[in-house]
Amino acid sequence: MNSGDLFPSRELDRRFGRLINPDIQFWSPKTWEATVMIGIYGLVTLASLWWLTFIISADQHGQVRGWRRARKLGNPKLSLLSDAATSVPWVLTMSVMGAVGWFIFGRELIDSHWYPELSLLTVTPVAMFSILCCGGLGMAALLESVGRRVTGLVVILAGILPVMVGVILAVSSDDFIALAVWLAGICPVSWPVYGSGVFLSEEGMPRDVARAIPNAFWFWQGVGAILTVWLLSKLKIARKKISDSSKGF
Repeated sequence: MNSGDLFPSRELDRRFGRLINPDIQFWSPKTWEATVMIGIYGLVTLASLWWLTFIISADQHGQVRGWRRARKLGNPKLSLLSDAATSVPWVLTMSVMGAVGWFIFGRELIDSHWYPELSLLTVTPVAMFSILCCGGLGMAALLESVGRRVTGLVVILAGILPVMVGVILAVSSDDFIALAVWLAGICPVSWPVYGSGVFLSEEGMPRDVARAIPNAFWFWQGVGAILTVWLLSKLKIARKKISDSSKGF
């Protein structure tokens, strides 16, 4: 980290520094590069969490088969290691692990000698856990309660459409940039990117964007937390129905 080899701009400076700007004698990373790296790390972590959640989450048919098998064996409940068991505890565990790794990466990056004037906010680990927890548990609840097809439709409506509309608004007029930030903030994919802008104040960011990102981030985190609790409650009801319907087998 302290060597600077982790920064992409370091390699670019080594290869093309003199061609790009021959007046600069010494390379040093900018604040925006730390923001981008922390955001990308969080985005990759969230995407990995979704992929693992998709693998370990049983749909309704898988749950029915699991309960029927358990009833035939005389088991009153599913084993935690059963394929048909809920993935919620495991997703929660992975969310904690991912948040810890994300925070360690961000802290080591900011505590390096390259950024002596920067520090992560005390609320950073809470925000990181919130991003992964809401994103992961929400995905698990959808997959187990409504299946993969409906989950895919929700992903398109909540994960792709708001970003597309936000981009269209942003490029159409500068007056719509703040609105575009709020709309794009609906998408969970944008949460790590917005979060990295909240953890650190990025230099050179337009005033409207710098003001909109923290407000949009925390608002949608609150909405995401409420939706996650609601989805988990619906999941509990759905799984109980499946359990009760398998008692006759």
